[in-house]
Amino acid sequence: MSVKVTVDLLKGKDIKPVGCRICGGELVPALSLVKKGDVANTFTCVGHSFATGRFVACDSQGMYVSTDGLDFIKLATASGRGFALEDVYKGKPRALMLSGFRCLAHDGGGFIVYGNPSNLYCGAVHCGRLFGIDADNRYILRWSKSGVNDWEEGINGAGKLVLDPERGAGLDIVSYGGNLIVIRQYGLTVLKMYGSPENFSVNITDTDCDEIYEGTAKTVLGKLYFYTSSGLKVYDGSVIKRVSHRLENEIALPICAAEYGGKYYLACNLKEGGKGILCYDPDDGESYLISGGVNCLCRADGVYAYDNTAKYKLEKGGEYTFSSGKINFGTDEDKTVLSLRVDGARADITISNGTEKLKYTNVSGIIRPRLKGAYFTVEVKGVNTLRSITATAEVANAV
Repeated sequence: MSVKVTVDLLKGKDIKPVGCRICGGELVPALSLVKKGDVANTFTCVGHSFATGRFVACDSQGMYVSTDGLDFIKLATASGRGFALEDVYKGKPRALMLSGFRCLAHDGGGFIVYGNPSNLYCGAVHCGRLFGIDADNRYILRWSKSGVNDWEEGINGAGKLVLDPERGAGLDIVSYGGNLIVIRQYGLTVLKMYGSPENFSVNITDTDCDEIYEGTAKTVLGKLYFYTSSGLKVYDGSVIKRVSHRLENEIALPICAAEYGGKYYLACNLKEGGKGILCYDPDDGESYLISGGVNCLCRADGVYAYDNTAKYKLEKGGEYTFSSGKINFGTDEDKTVLSLRVDGARADITISNGTEKLKYTNVSGIIRPRLKGAYFTVEVKGVNTLRSITATAEVANAV
């Protein structure tokens, strides 16, 4: 005796959408890397300021500015790791790129280069001051008297704080929920930095966690997301929680992150080889991958990405790939896949039993592979929305 078993391939626990996502039970095209032009530099950091209309960037040689994110002009030499910020000076907004002992400030009409008295690793502008982690001792938090160039020391002036040793070196600083959050190797340090330094304080919080990857902390929809050695985490202002997503077993080594449109983007290495960009949507918990390796991400009128040779933008319109993962129709015994049904637009289909592959092009409706095996995988390539993808197999009934 045998029975026919039908499975919805879009609901499998091991599915892998690349350039597409599950939305309302359908497979819809998502974002892919679209090349916008060549770039001569290997940037480690690129930032954008809407207020000034400028991109700022840093590589090992210098700090740069651009109006379009493609043609960059070198304005200063670099002296350390770069990080991008914004501030307001004499009523004018400015785009900032800081690198070690130097700070490049551009207001859209002109620029100035400041010298920092300390070698800064990362930082944030908060309540009119620049707060930064000392690159020579990343357990020291430093702050300016005012802005990014006034470092006069005094009771109400510039100063420093030595962080507790338990959570490791400082990796980044984020302004979040009215506080400053120092992202550290093994947790978060929450700081209240209002008014004069005599009122500065460190919150006593239970925010230890496993090792955090540098450059991955971003605020998304009012919460702080970051990637650790055990996966994606979120901090809501009180506790750190684990975030499960369907592609967590694909991520090997994160590189950097960006936020745009209420979504979290993570450039990363992949366990199966190659590189990609994870997109996680906190609204519905869905995630998908974008194919391609990049060095840095930049939030502007969308998400821009840079590798060693080019600038890209994450846009819709590319070909996507959907993989079903292993399907056994509820039993480890051999069975026969009788049919695959594709509802919606046309797509290319490949079905495999691990040793044999059958390929079908421009499919819409039903195909009948009659492929035998214990486990199967189905790969779909397309450019348009598919309402459903189902597979039906004849399975031996042991009852």
